Amino acid sequence: MKFGKCLGQTIKDVPSEWRPFAIQYKSLKRCIHKIVQELNDKGISRDILEALLDAAEAYKMEYSSEINPNHIRSYIKLDLDAYSSDIRSSHPLTEHSLESIQSDFMKFNLGSVSSLSSLPSTDSLDTESTISDPHYDLTAEAISVYNNPSTLHGMTYIELQTDGEFFDTLLEEMSQLNHLQQQNKDDYMDKVKKLDNNLIDVTSPYKKDMYTWREIFQLYLQAEIFIGTTEADRNEHDWENAQNQFKWFTDELSKTNLLHKFKLNSSRETFREFLGINNDLMIMKRFQYLNKTAMSKILKKHDKQTCLAASPNFEKLLERNSYFTGNLGKSLCHVLIKLLSTITPQLEDHTCPVCTFIYWKPIRLYCGHVFCVRCIIKANNKKMRNCPICRSEDAVYKADSSNLDKPLQNFIKLYFPREVNAKKEENGKQEIEELMGNSFSGTECRIS
Repeated sequence: MKFGKCLGQTIKDVPSEWRPFAIQYKSLKRCIHKIVQELNDKGISRDILEALLDAAEAYKMEYSSEINPNHIRSYIKLDLDAYSSDIRSSHPLTEHSLESIQSDFMKFNLGSVSSLSSLPSTDSLDTESTISDPHYDLTAEAISVYNNPSTLHGMTYIELQTDGEFFDTLLEEMSQLNHLQQQNKDDYMDKVKKLDNNLIDVTSPYKKDMYTWREIFQLYLQAEIFIGTTEADRNEHDWENAQNQFKWFTDELSKTNLLHKFKLNSSRETFREFLGINNDLMIMKRFQYLNKTAMSKILKKHDKQTCLAASPNFEKLLERNSYFTGNLGKSLCHVLIKLLSTITPQLEDHTCPVCTFIYWKPIRLYCGHVFCVRCIIKANNKKMRNCPICRSEDAVYKADSSNLDKPLQNFIKLYFPREVNAKKEENGKQEIEELMGNSFSGTECRIS
């Protein structure tokens, strides 16, 4: 299926209020046909263009555009005096004599030359500085400067009006997309703030659904839907990858039957909000992907059909455009992940690095590292004086009851009651075995 038709069908899946902001691919294709027609009308046929723009020994013909915030001015520049008489008399690549090319240009552009008779000649005008002046504007028709209207020589500029209109249209569409992106970002942040308030309520340790929410968020973070969280992958994922990972997440929810464990109706409603926010971000990424693809393809089509290499110059402009080069999805995803990790503390963030269980009665050494009290006792019994992590001298040896982190202990007791009870039970078994003199059969100390 051709891209234009595929784009037309796909764009129906985005919100209707976004559709007018999409790159108008079909309209721009029609504009390209007008550019080709204008080139033909000016006597610049395709075979001449291909040879003059690409040949090392051809005319100095240059396609360029001068960009200001509101307008792109496109023109072809020919240096007709740069070559020896043998090259000028017959160009082997174009199979056109200089005279025939001159004749074609004069035939189609004589009216423009005549209308510019009041302009200074190349002898009295610095065309290089004039053409680069942002306040200077070429006439809309075509040719700027000739020494003699009967022959072509010197530096000549042929403005391409429809080509300028093509890129002016792209600039306007880029501006509209930036405006839409900012509006969508503001709407997204408003929804996240509302979700934040609702999650604080339903994930409260005083409510019945705290553990269910924690399991859901563990799956969500594991899915790495929008951005990688490993050392090997911290990049933003494209929308197709994100869509696949989101499907994996929802499939896992169905397999584990987690949603049926909710006790509160407010939890079910909040979860629907959570899915909606993820879906909004997915649609934004897909819409951005469609417009990036449309922009890339229309530039390639322009260059192929007109033989004018516009892409390199225009892509430099795109590099400064936040919609096409910005990582909005990554920044918005960071906001969501930070929200989840703040509201629902994860067990792996509160485990002893030695026994890998939750650090009940956490001992914070003077170096800042935290361990459960049982592992510190075992380290002392083994005459280990230094911190097991950073080897800070006498950090374990100097630890006493004042090193108990009471605020952290209260936090853990509040948010991880099941794990705390399991840890207490395990500690009790170890104490009994140690008192009875039996070999330790539970969790071994891993300090070495």
